Amino acid sequence: MADTQLLADLISGIQTGNVVPYIGPGVLQGVVNAENGEAIPADSDSLILAMND
Repeated sequence: MADTQLLADLISGIQTGNVVPYIGPGVLQGVVNAENGEAIPADSDSLILAMND
């Protein structure tokens, strides 16, 4: 399968809801809140605690 066909299939799958993208916690490494400079919580426990604050 060509890379362009794979990309088209992935995009189509996302649009139809058949593919759910997974972004790991590493994607937020080094990302901070613009208002207070605090790191964006990336692991599940920190994220849950932050949402309950």
